[in-house]
Amino acid sequence: MKAIFFAPHPDDETLACGGTIALKAAGGEGVVVVIMTDGRNSHKMMGIEDDPSPSELIGIRQRECEKATSILGVKRENLLFLGFEDIHLYESRVEARARVSKILVDYNPSEVFIPARNEFHPDHLSTNLIVSASIKELGISPVVYEYNVISTGEPRASMGTLAMDIGSTLGKKKEAIKAYKSQINIISLKQKHPVVDSYQLLTYMRDSERFLRVR
Repeated sequence: MKAIFFAPHPDDETLACGGTIALKAAGGEGVVVVIMTDGRNSHKMMGIEDDPSPSELIGIRQRECEKATSILGVKRENLLFLGFEDIHLYESRVEARARVSKILVDYNPSEVFIPARNEFHPDHLSTNLIVSASIKELGISPVVYEYNVISTGEPRASMGTLAMDIGSTLGKKKEAIKAYKSQINIISLKQKHPVVDSYQLLTYMRDSERFLRVR
C-alpha cells in the first residue's frame, strides 16, 4: 500500500497529517509527500518583504520540510517539491495538473490525502481541485481523504470517516512541528506574531487526526 499526501505549503503535511504520516511510515507503508508551492509569501502577507525575503523563505521552508518529514519517517526521495509560487497555485493549475498526474501514474497510490474543499487559503482549495481533477482524468481509483488545516466554518474532516489514533506518534509530530521555526516562531524584527499562532498550534497537538473519505 502506498499513500500520497498532497500539501499546499511546507508545514501543512505535518500540522494536519503528521501523526498519520509517521504511523504509516513506521508500519512499512510507502509514504510520499508532495509539496505544491514554495511557501515564499508566508511573511509577505504580514507586510514583510525582507529579513526574510520571499526568495530566502523558499530555501528556509524547504529545509524545514526536509527535517520535519525526516523526523516523521519519510524517505528523502519520497519528498517532492513542485515549487509553484505560494498564493498563486491556481494560476499554474494546468502545469500543476500535468505534474500531479505524472506523480499519480508513477506511484500508483492506494490512498491520497488532500486539503478539504472548504479550506480558507486559495492554495489549499486549488490543491484539492487539481488533484481531484487529475484522478478523474486518469480514471484511477485510489481512496481519497480530505483533511483540514484552516477551514471556513465546520471542518469537513470533523465529519470524518477515518479517525487515526496517533497517540504513539504524537511525540514525533510535535518534534516535526518544531522544525518549522519560520512558521511557529518570530523570526523578523518586523514581525508581531508567528505565522501559526499558539492557539492554532494547540489544535494540531491532539492525539487523533480525522479525515473525510470523499472517494
